[in-house]
Formats: sequence, C-alpha cells, structure tokens
Amino acid sequence: MQFFIYLIVGDNLKSQVGKCYNYIWFLTKYLTVVNHWASAGIGRQAGLKNLWYESTVRVQLPPRPLFMLLILYLLLFLIFLIIIIFSFPKFSPIPYFPTAKKDLPLIIKALGLKNNQVIIDLGAGDGRVIFAAANEAFQKRLTTFFFAIEINPILIFIMNLRRLLHPNKKNIKIIWGDIFKIDKIKELNFNSSLNVNSRSFKLTSLTFYLYLSPWFLETIVKKIKNYQLKVKNLSLVSYLYPIKNLKEQEKIIKGKRHNVFVYKIKV
Repeated sequence: MQFFIYLIVGDNLKSQVGKCYNYIWFLTKYLTVVNHWASAGIGRQAGLKNLWYESTVRVQLPPRPLFMLLILYLLLFLIFLIIIIFSFPKFSPIPYFPTAKKDLPLIIKALGLKNNQVIIDLGAGDGRVIFAAANEAFQKRLTTFFFAIEINPILIFIMNLRRLLHPNKKNIKIIWGDIFKIDKIKELNFNSSLNVNSRSFKLTSLTFYLYLSPWFLETIVKKIKNYQLKVKNLSLVSYLYPIKNLKEQEKIIKGKRHNVFVYKIKV
C-alpha cells in the first residue's frame, strides 16, 4: 500500500505518507489484539506503547524501482500517441463523436433492416451503430451485411476486437481506409449480387449511414452518386445533419438527442 502511494506522490510526501500508514496499521492492530491483552497479562498502557513502537519501525518506504518508471513512461507515451492520432487530420480528418446511445433504436429503425441488404457506415468510429444494427439483424435472423469504413487505426483496432465477440461477426466486415481519398465503395463492386467472405447473395437494397460534419456531407453524397451503383433501392441515413441538396427527398425522424434524416435515392 505504501509503495503505490509513494510511487504517486514522490519523495516530498514520504514522511507524511509513512505516518498515515503507521496510524492505519496501529488502529488495525489494536482492534485485533485488544481482547488478548488481559489474558496475556499485559497492561493497557504498556500494550499501546509496545504496539506504537512496533508500528513506527515496522515498515520503510521502498525505493522506486526502475521498471515501474519505465511502465509509467510507456503509459505517458501511449497517451501522447493517442492524442496525436486523434488530433492530426491525416489520421482523423473528421472529429470523433460517437452516436448518442439514446438515439440508436431510431437509427436502426431508419436503416430499415431487411434480407439481401448491405449497410455501409462511412467513418464508423468505434462501430457503435454497425454493431447495434448487426445485433438486431442477428436476433431477427436477417441476412443483412454490414461494412464499417474507418481511417483511425485505434478505432479500427477497437472495432476488430468488438467484432471477435459479436454474435453476428460473419456478416460484419471492417475496412481500414480514407473515405475521401480511396474509392472503397467502388472497390466493393456492388451490382445485382454481392460476393463477400466466400459467400454470395442477391443484393436488393444498399444503405449508407453518415454521421459526418456538414461540410463533408455534400462531398460524400456526390461521390456516392458518381459510383453508379446498380442496386434497386439506394438510401442514405444521416444523423444530426441534413443533406441540403436532397431536401426534396428528406424524411425526418425525431430523436431523443438529435434528428435522423432519411433519403431515398433514385438510381
């Protein structure tokens, strides 16, 4: 106990921490042996003096070991690395703001889960929406397939860990890439059928989930239209921010925290 306190507070408070520890040890010891003093023939005052002397010389604060310092420096480096990754536009072009949990049921409803459907989360973050929707599809025994595209390596690592423990992991694919610079969607080659994870199924519906800053929404929507995707039903679900150039096709779902905007796109 003293060692960990000493590791945190350092040399300046060494004597104060030692005294506090001795007080605690003394009171604990007193409560456990007070009932035995009478039978042992030890007077109350003498017993207290002996007990206090024992507590003052019993322990000494150990020196701070080198390996603990190395661990501390390693933790500081990891914290610094995380800050860098989340701060630099190269790793996080869009600020990380997870979807509000209170609005998840409405978002899943807006996605319109069904058989032979693909849902793509552009800038998936930690995968909160994808994993919640995949769990819903699993419970309903739907064949919905989910793609999560993210550039942040830390969030990619978190999503891969979560996928390992997910009951519907066979229908979830995580892609590490920049949605603005790499045509990840076009590379998937969507048409009337989809081959993924060594299996094929007929594709009838494609849905994009977007939780992006408003100045990025228009760029992404333009890229999606340029993909010339050959699917019967194409829809966009935008959380918090509406898509201005799709105002005529807009359907608003009132959320507990923020609104959800649904758009049906004519292919």
